[in-house]
Amino acid sequence: MTEVMGGLRPRRRIDALRRRFAGQGEEPEPVVPAERPAFQRLLVDVVGTHLADRPAPLTVIISDRDRSQVEAWVQELRPEARIHRLQPGDQVVPETLALGHPDLIIDEGEDGHRLRRMRGHLMLLCPGGVAMARLPRPGRRRVDAAAEQKAIADLAMDATTGVFDKGAGLGKAPKKDREYAARVAAEFRAAHGHYLVVRRAKPDLIAVRVREEWSETLVAARGIGTVRTFSEPTTFASRGSVTVSESDFRGPFATSWDVPAMFVRTYDDVVSAPGQVVHRDDLILPESFRHPPKERMGHDTMAVIAQDFGDPTVPSAYTEPSDGPVPVLEGAYFHLDNEFRGHFGHLLTESVSRLWAWPEAKAQNPDLKVLLHPNSRPLADYELAVYEAAGVAREDVVLVPHPVRVERLIGATQMFCNPYYVHPGIGDIWRQVGDRLAEQATDDEARPRRIFIGRRIEKRPCRNAAEVEAFFEGLGFTVVFPEDYSLGDQVRLFREAEVIAGYAGSGLFTAMFVSEPKTMLIVTSESYSGENEILIGGVLGHDIHVGFATSEGKRRGTGWAGGSYHAPFTLDLGRTGEFFRNAVEGR
Repeated sequence: MTEVMGGLRPRRRIDALRRRFAGQGEEPEPVVPAERPAFQRLLVDVVGTHLADRPAPLTVIISDRDRSQVEAWVQELRPEARIHRLQPGDQVVPETLALGHPDLIIDEGEDGHRLRRMRGHLMLLCPGGVAMARLPRPGRRRVDAAAEQKAIADLAMDATTGVFDKGAGLGKAPKKDREYAARVAAEFRAAHGHYLVVRRAKPDLIAVRVREEWSETLVAARGIGTVRTFSEPTTFASRGSVTVSESDFRGPFATSWDVPAMFVRTYDDVVSAPGQVVHRDDLILPESFRHPPKERMGHDTMAVIAQDFGDPTVPSAYTEPSDGPVPVLEGAYFHLDNEFRGHFGHLLTESVSRLWAWPEAKAQNPDLKVLLHPNSRPLADYELAVYEAAGVAREDVVLVPHPVRVERLIGATQMFCNPYYVHPGIGDIWRQVGDRLAEQATDDEARPRRIFIGRRIEKRPCRNAAEVEAFFEGLGFTVVFPEDYSLGDQVRLFREAEVIAGYAGSGLFTAMFVSEPKTMLIVTSESYSGENEILIGGVLGHDIHVGFATSEGKRRGTGWAGGSYHAPFTLDLGRTGEFFRNAVEGR
């Protein structure tokens, strides 16, 4: 297919596809009176042949116009069919899933995204189901006609080869993801007139990655638990300030954030697996994702199949495959597992950001425990110390080394999500944890007023770290390494400093536990997109000055190539030194 079609223009590719598949099919074409409209004849083929064995087929019609005639034609062919009409848009996936997996999806939306939605429709269908999408009319002039025609040709090629979502970059996805996607086979039926018709052939259902904003609809519709809204969506303006040095590729940081609704979800009988995976049946639940606002929610330990779809049953790097039943964990548990559980930075920014829901959940469930899973890192004492400071007793932390079916699992929306948003309410948690950790400080000696947080790890190294640290020492800073101190002493070190400097990353995250706003000087690579310190400063009112360093990462178009996030960097003090000097001296 690729060899035949690869060199053709989109319109010619579509015409060739139509010629190639015209009249083809496993079953003979039914005899339909010629006087019937072409679309009605197509429905007779689809509903009367492909869906003939469905006892009460579920049909979803997606349209922003009145399509009562289409509905009437389907009803005429199958009077017992359950038909639902939906508006095109972002809610098509959850609304469809709330109804059940359809046998037939007819997309007649006028918003120009029918072909983009087709990939999702193929995933939503029950095995053997059919998706139909209206194509652009010949000669119809539209601004997006060329893009839509290309999408048609790409979709047909994807469906024919059994590989979906090439347009979203699946060809560059991890090998395990590509291999799985290749097994999600849908049979390309034909481009009938002005409709693309595709039938799903994969025998089992495909799991949907449930977004935060979908959870209210789907959890209730599926009867798997309850969802309580803690706060409605809002916009939060930073309480701090940020200045930046000159940069060839980076500009100002955000000064306000769109904060989503905060939910507390209580599930019955769901599976929790190592690597931050929570699922039930064909739903991968929101607790599985660290970056819920991201359009294509990635996951390091789960196969991803197109946008909003994945496979939670593929064993992660931390789980051995097993053919036996998943053991049951009786009782109530609070989910705090993390893809990178045991990493200091991910603990503070992701796990702690869900602990706002712990006190009330514990009060309502006195026997409630925290559920964690092992990975390549052992359970560290500092993890237990942070949880304990947040009100979680050490004996309430349970580490389960394998997937487990939890009788009752409680999860909460993250209040902190780098780089997308921060909820101002997280400041109360930070202060509580900071206060309790500071009480554990063992060093009573005077602490420096200006500290520079150094880095010993090789990931994202500063090539001229010695030069940089000598420069800051010349400005009166003391270079310190947090790992040389207990957690309590780290917090006291940050709290008693007047100015905090260092390399962007986990070493500076303790700035969330200070009791008053600080001046912060941050050295960061131009290819490092993390904005954790900016979000922390937005809540606590820090005065932040960011100096950009030259990255060794590779540019790709207007962005950075993969791997550049952790690329080494060099700080040009001739260019940026005066910027930091002025920040220290208040100029």
